[in-house]
Formats: sequence, structure tokens, C-alpha cells
Amino acid sequence: MTCRDRQDGAGAQITAAISTILYAQFFGYRYVHSPLSDVAHFEPDDDPAEWAARWERFFSLGDGETLASEFGDLESAYLRRPHRWRPKIGKLNFVHHCHKVTDRHPELWNRYRPELRRKFALDPKPPALGGHADKRVIAVHVRRGDVTADNQFTSRFTPNERISGILTKVIEALEGENHEVHLYSQSGSDFSGFDRFDPVWHLDEDPFSTFHALASCDILLSAISSYSWLAALINPAKVIQDKFWHPTMPDWMTFCEIESQPASNLADYLRTSNPVPQ
Repeated sequence: MTCRDRQDGAGAQITAAISTILYAQFFGYRYVHSPLSDVAHFEPDDDPAEWAARWERFFSLGDGETLASEFGDLESAYLRRPHRWRPKIGKLNFVHHCHKVTDRHPELWNRYRPELRRKFALDPKPPALGGHADKRVIAVHVRRGDVTADNQFTSRFTPNERISGILTKVIEALEGENHEVHLYSQSGSDFSGFDRFDPVWHLDEDPFSTFHALASCDILLSAISSYSWLAALINPAKVIQDKFWHPTMPDWMTFCEIESQPASNLADYLRTSNPVPQ
């Protein structure tokens, strides 16, 4: 089995490939790796092939895996619905994702996280954003750009007021502990309500450094986004996730939990910080 023939963003494609790895492990099939070849959101001056290759190196998902290209003489078969149909024996089965199976099994994702972190660390990264003894670094992903309150992706939009409300509760739960807020988004949107947190603004920055920052902070407020959810999956510290169709890991909290539970629950969650590896 392999995952290929996608043209969307890197976060969605890497997450889809991981779902294929997990599906193959769960049912006892053999996963073979197809490197990323067509990744969206590159700039006009970027070379599309190098853009895809850079994302492939960034995650190193194919490390230790057999390449699908080694089975070039094997007939391919598109497995349209892996949640309903089983792979065809004796063929190279390719899928676009296996989320309808793996999202029912959060334990599969959770068990794979150490291996995902190992592969992610193979490509050199800058120093971690978090892990400082003198402050807690809070990274907030505010998804904008292709997502607005009134377009086709409305379900992936979280209003400023809701994000600000969660961030306020997080800061209150830190009970005076020194902290620094970093806000990641795209320019051209309304960011009213965030100035009061005196954030370090990161607008329209390099997506590779942004992803690494989300994956290495002390406290991450994750958006409704495969890119953001994947960073949360890699991050070994504290994650607060806006409800997404991919599963919540057992060591995370959700926006809904913070809004509906006593403040002491959030304070308890944040009290013991997890060191972020450099």
C-alpha cells in the first residue's frame, strides 16, 4: 500500500501518508513510501519540484521505508474506499488517505508519535521555540488566508473572540508564571482583540519555521487545520486543540473542555511543564 496522487497542502499530505502507514500496520499489509511530488501553496518564484522535495525532507517520513518506485513493474490499483474495501492482493494499492479507519482509532496515532518525532528530527531544525527555564512560550495558530467566516471553509474558521477567550484562560491558569505569546497567521485579516496579549507577531512567515515553532513551543493553541494538528501531534508539550475531525490525543485538552470545565482543571494540566527537546 502507498499514499499518492494528492495536490493539497503538506500538512494534509503528510497526515494522509501517516494514516496509510497506520492502516497497513493495523491490518497487516505492507506500506511502501511515495515521496511528495505535488504540494500546494508554493510562491510564484518557487520551483514546484524543489518545494515538494523540501517538504519531503522536512518530515523524513520515508526514512526506513521501502519506496513504492521499487515496485514499478507491479500493477497499480486505486483503493477508493479503504474503510469499505480491502487491498487487492498482488497489486500496488494506492490511496488518497485512510482517515475513515484510523480516526476511529486514536491509539494508533498516539503510538506512532515517537516514531514521527524521530523522523521529524532527522532533518536539521533551528533551536526549539520552547523549553526555556525563565518563561513558558505560548504559540497560537490563527488560521486565516483561505479560511474566512463566510466562505466554503467556514467550518475551519475560529473567531478571534473564541481564541482570545481560550488564551485568556490559559494565561490566568499560569497564575503569574512568566510567559510569552507568539501569534502565527497571515496578514490581511482582522486580528482585533489580540493586541492586549502583547504577542510576538508572525505573519506571512516561512511555513517551515512556523511549523517547527508550533511543534516545539511549551503551550500550543492549535487551529482547525491538518498543518496545525500535525504540529500538535509532534509537539511533546502542552496542546490545546480546537475541535477537529482528526482525534484528540490523550495528553491534550480541547477548547470545549476549557470552556465547560472548572478553571482548576486547566491549571492542573498546565502546572507541570513538559520539557521540549532542543
